[in-house]
Amino acid sequence: MSGEPDREPYYGRVVRWTDSLVAARTFSLYLLWLIAHS
Repeated sequence: MSGEPDREPYYGRVVRWTDSLVAARTFSLYLLWLIAHS
């Protein structure tokens, strides 16, 4: 696990950022759906 300090590949950062974005959007849509169907 040793090597360059914090040289994460660019695509890895993009993938994680997109992943969190999708998760946030899915969660908000789920909340909206719950509110609409309660």
